[in-house]
Amino acid sequence: MEKYLSQVTASLCTYIKKDFDSLRMLHMKKFKAFQIY
Repeated sequence: MEKYLSQVTASLCTYIKKDFDSLRMLHMKKFKAFQIY
């Protein structure tokens, strides 16, 4: 059970990090778009 829990936590952390990275990329794109105007 404990092993399973740590696995889930690790995958969740990876997922959140990936999601955060893509969000940051999106934010940067928007920021660059705003800079053009």
